Amino acid sequence: LLAGAYVMGEVRINIGALGKQAVSDWRRLQTDLQLVRDQFVVNWPVVFAPAKDRPVLFTALAFSDVLLT
Repeated sequence: LLAGAYVMGEVRINIGALGKQAVSDWRRLQTDLQLVRDQFVVNWPVVFAPAKDRPVLFTALAFSDVLLT
């Protein structure tokens, strides 16, 4: 499992709204995460408007074979 700092920050902001079980599960899952550098740009044309999901998509493109959302 890979994640960038941007995703980790989004989880910290939102996890509490998902309930105690989600918080507990997240604590357990964090130990299996490999942190990677966030990617904010790519060397290809991008055809979608700027959005908060760009760092998620670009980081996945740079470091992984599969993106789970």
